[in-house]
Amino acid sequence: MKILYVTRKHPPSVGGMQTQSLEFFRSVSGKEEVRIISWGGSQVFLPLFMVFAFCRSAKLLARREADLVQLGDIVLSPLGLVLKKLFKRPVCAVSHGKDSAYGNFIYDTAVLGTAKKLDRIFCVSAYIKERLAAKGFDPRILEVIPNGIDTGSGDRRDMEKSRAEKMIKNSFGVDLAGKKVVLSVCRLVPKKGLKEFVRYIFPDIAERVGEAVLLIAGAGPEKNAVEKASLKAGLKDRTFFTGKVAHSSPEYEALFSSADVFVMPNVAVRGDAEGFGIVALEAGLRGVPVVAFDVDGISQAVHDGENGILVKEGDREAFAENIVSVLRGGGRGTGPLRGARGYVSSRFSWDRISDVYIESYRRLIEDKG
Repeated sequence: MKILYVTRKHPPSVGGMQTQSLEFFRSVSGKEEVRIISWGGSQVFLPLFMVFAFCRSAKLLARREADLVQLGDIVLSPLGLVLKKLFKRPVCAVSHGKDSAYGNFIYDTAVLGTAKKLDRIFCVSAYIKERLAAKGFDPRILEVIPNGIDTGSGDRRDMEKSRAEKMIKNSFGVDLAGKKVVLSVCRLVPKKGLKEFVRYIFPDIAERVGEAVLLIAGAGPEKNAVEKASLKAGLKDRTFFTGKVAHSSPEYEALFSSADVFVMPNVAVRGDAEGFGIVALEAGLRGVPVVAFDVDGISQAVHDGENGILVKEGDREAFAENIVSVLRGGGRGTGPLRGARGYVSSRFSWDRISDVYIESYRRLIEDKG
């Protein structure tokens, strides 16, 4: 089977979709023949990339060098529909979350309207599938396949806590020695709920666990609001920001190795959505307990009692109580979530997820004759 993979978010640019794109390509291309057309720069140049991708794709498809086209996300659906009509090959796309949440009429018409005419839309969560079905997508073309995660590099994920604390102190000037670390790693945008967490939940945790501190890794437009919330809560001296940390860096591993609990206090936001929550898998793979609100597609990544604790959306008291319970417990690797690492590895490894994609491709090609 020969697959043409077209993606607009790929390294060297940085982000969750870029990481997923690279790992998807590496895993599938290890099992099938895959040609990739990728863009790793600013999305300002997306129109130019679309033209380039069309020309390159047309050449490959005309030579019959691909049996199927996989688009990195549904934003590329207009390109995919043109290729489908011209070359009569199955075309698939992935919906990650936000690409299903826009309420813009032009976007809904030009992008979602063309996506409805593709052969398969892979949704990273059941929540995304429900959203797209509500927008008029034929449920028969919607298939849920969760994001995968690279389960290798175990030696880096076993960094000693003392070494991690030293690295964080040297890199970010934050002294975590003797602290109970509540960690958040995300882009600082409203849907992540950090402003509300700092203002209304963390004060309860800080009062009950005297050595608790909040470590926030990430950047984004919501940073000032989160900082102001920490000031209002009187917890500026217990809330620390590292800024954006490269996913492939040792500092990124140090964040998780120093953490006692990982939090995802997300809130529902109009025009945006948490399609999955890949960072919950990253925490679980490193043995860090996860506490998350059951918002959007997070329950596809956080399975309650297995690799994390899901809390009813908006129940701030229960959210704080679960974090305090983890911090006062036996620490990471103990308690009811001690099997989180094995659970994530067995359910979400790219080796397993890529097999699901490939099997779906085979069925689709057979159905199209």
